[in-house]
Amino acid sequence: MKKFDFNISEFASILNTNNISLEEIGDGNLNFVYKLSDSQNTYALKHAKPYLKMLGEDFKLTPKRIIAEMNSMEYFYSLSPDFVPKIHFQNDEKYYFVMDYLSEYISLRKSPSSTQIYAKLGEFLYALSTNKPKEKRYFECDELKNITKNFVFEYPFIKNHKDLVIKDYAPQTEFSSTFLKNKERLKEVFLHSKTSLIHGDFHTDSIMVKNDNIAIIDSEFSLFCEVSFDIGNLLAHTIFSEIGTKNSSYQEKILLLLKKFETSQKLLQNSIGFCAIEMARRLYVPAKSKDLENAPNKKEAYQLSFKIANDLGNHQFNDVDSFLMRLEQYL
Repeated sequence: MKKFDFNISEFASILNTNNISLEEIGDGNLNFVYKLSDSQNTYALKHAKPYLKMLGEDFKLTPKRIIAEMNSMEYFYSLSPDFVPKIHFQNDEKYYFVMDYLSEYISLRKSPSSTQIYAKLGEFLYALSTNKPKEKRYFECDELKNITKNFVFEYPFIKNHKDLVIKDYAPQTEFSSTFLKNKERLKEVFLHSKTSLIHGDFHTDSIMVKNDNIAIIDSEFSLFCEVSFDIGNLLAHTIFSEIGTKNSSYQEKILLLLKKFETSQKLLQNSIGFCAIEMARRLYVPAKSKDLENAPNKKEAYQLSFKIANDLGNHQFNDVDSFLMRLEQYL
């Protein structure tokens, strides 16, 4: 099956050379990623097809998702150029863009000892919370927002839903009524809050690290929402990392991440609520937490994640310290 729809020669004018090579890289679920090289430089090229890469041509999905990604990436770069790769060229009609190639970077998930990185991630999220795009561009893909709604707030909490992948080691216990009530409240925040343009899929595989440098990628799920959704997502995957690897630095990571948000009580409460939902839903959706899947005892890891998620979803936390004290009961 041909994966690339256009002639490589069209990049000659972009790179100002005819000596061009193109090599597929990456293991993305949605899009195809290539290494684009000339005689001197290397770039990353990302291309969207009208279907989901992981599931093939039968799973139709608008390629306009990549327009939302490149527009949001450019906006994020304008706010935090040290934390986001630069986009050098984009083609809205053929659904691809060319950006910096992240040589020797690895995902934050694969670098659990990268604690100080969380201060920079807190800076990035604070920049999102205090700014908003001034121009009207295609920043939000309705199809992807609907996928998020379904797979974060709805399907995981419907018993034996056909789109779930439930392993035999996954907990079968139901979440408390308080958790479910809080989930519905936060679904409304997700659907109707328009305070910031956020990443929308902000986890430890969407953040690349190299020494003390970070590069935030994969923002095709970008949307207008409260930044607490992004914060909660990253909190959940930070806890997954602790459950799976026992790297013992989760408290410091959380303190660094939330430092700029300590006085925003409601936003902090929503962040922890979204964290609980993300922890819960990853137990049942097809896209599992790799930290839990790689844990020495997957059943224990899944059971512990369920307990933490249900407990966090049952409480309103007024400060970071009380949140950490609750986590210390389990971790």
